[in-house]
Amino acid sequence: MPTFRGGPIAYKATSELTIATGAITVLGNVHTVDTESDAANDDLDTITAGDNVLAGHLLIISAANAGRDVVVKDGTGNINLPGGDYTIDDADKRLTLIYDGPNWEEISRGSLLTTRGDTLVASSGVVAGTRLPLGAAGTVLTSDGSDASWEAASGAVTGYTATLTDAINTTSAVNVVTASVDDMGDGDVLEIWFASLVKNNKGSTVNGTFKFVWGSDKHTMIAALDWGNSATEGKQFGFVRCQRVGADLWIYNGAAISGVTNLVERKTWYTNFGGGSLTSLAAVISGATFDSAQTVGIEIQFDAADATTYLKPQGAVIIRKDGNA
Repeated sequence: MPTFRGGPIAYKATSELTIATGAITVLGNVHTVDTESDAANDDLDTITAGDNVLAGHLLIISAANAGRDVVVKDGTGNINLPGGDYTIDDADKRLTLIYDGPNWEEISRGSLLTTRGDTLVASSGVVAGTRLPLGAAGTVLTSDGSDASWEAASGAVTGYTATLTDAINTTSAVNVVTASVDDMGDGDVLEIWFASLVKNNKGSTVNGTFKFVWGSDKHTMIAALDWGNSATEGKQFGFVRCQRVGADLWIYNGAAISGVTNLVERKTWYTNFGGGSLTSLAAVISGATFDSAQTVGIEIQFDAADATTYLKPQGAVIIRKDGNA
């Protein structure tokens, strides 16, 4: 029985081969490969076994010039690549093959991952692996039973950063809570929750309106604020919900609570299923725009100005719930 002495495997120094009519002739174990006539790219279809190249021969090839791409073809000639065609475009990308007599079989190839977040997956016809770029923010890696892909998360909840603006001593309309919302799919629900400090101490009742804003569309939530005069600063809580239904936006109608007129007493506003007729529970913005980012939020407008008439939002939460939730 033969005895083998341990030690490193050492191949001869790398030599360069140039493609000629889609082929090269291998003489050693390590070669760089250049394109025919220094073309920008060239296909390598066939590897011919040179002298002393027998079955079991191991071959490692890389690019001779980073500016010229060598495309090693799968199955065109006598090269079999389970990972599909492989482009060698720099010296750091190497392809390792073994000779079985008539054909060269792939053992390994340089990494296909090029960018932070890349994933290596096997796909149809490329079972040895192909690069799957990182998905968009908020997407998840899913499977259709055969292949992996990045998709929007089913049942996902997305939060948006709200911009808060005080409405003080003005009769102009002020967007007190706003955010930019996109990707509002059919069935998705949008909710806005906000808490505010409010006051009217100008000596008489202040009227005005609350409106829900979706892009250029506005829907009146409270048509008459009816804030009585009070020296005490109050706290108000607001809530709006809407849902995309096909091409329309349905809005849960936030009407004023019946009989509540004192600014300090009013803590919240919304219509619940215990009040009003069923037909008044939802308003509709027909043909709303959903294919681009929209500014959404809450607008308030007082009918009289005074330094002690104000609404100061203290915090807000704006969330979108996926329609599959």
